[in-house]
Amino acid sequence: EKECPPLHLVFLRGALEITHPGRVGNPFSKALAYFVPGTTTYSVPYDNRFIFGTSILEGAEMAVQHLIKQWALCPDQHYVIGGYSKGAMVIHSMNLPHYLKVRVLSVVVFGDPFHIAARSWPIYYPIVNLTPKSGFSISQNVVSFCNPGDIICRAGARAKPHRIYEEDGR
Repeated sequence: EKECPPLHLVFLRGALEITHPGRVGNPFSKALAYFVPGTTTYSVPYDNRFIFGTSILEGAEMAVQHLIKQWALCPDQHYVIGGYSKGAMVIHSMNLPHYLKVRVLSVVVFGDPFHIAARSWPIYYPIVNLTPKSGFSISQNVVSFCNPGDIICRAGARAKPHRIYEEDGR
């Protein structure tokens, strides 16, 4: 019988990132595995080109299908769902069945284009923290990091703040 680790990260990389799970997903995955040993990571291989619309919906469906298969293999496992930039957009389109939503412990996004407007999260009873650098509480299960001046998530004027999430650890 397959051994199932307690936690499984599903990550959606940003637009045009070549490696899996991407320059933000990789350090996030390593940090999560450090704090929860045995954590596994799956990088959703969706179309991450600068083409939106159907690629967002297809990526969301790919992530949902992966979680359905993962649940069939490891029904007691819990999940963290993460995404960077376009990957964060995909997360908002995920339509998880209830039996999976209750297994999601946290959703973590970086540079989310829907940072303020987001209303849809694939987690049961989302409690959102839009300013995690200012502190957080244990009850908050959705964390959205958006650097000051980020051109994508804060309508800032600079691209650099959007590109340094992997460097500044936030």
